[in-house]
Amino acid sequence: MTDKPGGFLQLIKIISENNANILNANQTRLSSGGAIGKQSAEFILETFDHDHIAKIRSEIEAAGFKVTEL
Repeated sequence: MTDKPGGFLQLIKIISENNANILNANQTRLSSGGAIGKQSAEFILETFDHDHIAKIRSEIEAAGFKVTEL
């Protein structure tokens, strides 16, 4: 995500509006290989099922964020 104020908040709002529970969140600008002006965020979410995960992922991507599932 772009390293600017509000980016992390935007992700949290999408997750919250979709009734997922954030079990863990990590945000860093110092990861190796990251582009200048970009940062990464890692979430562990509690969701209902695979359809719920797909809906959240779709909304995050629609907001312009790149999603990588680990």
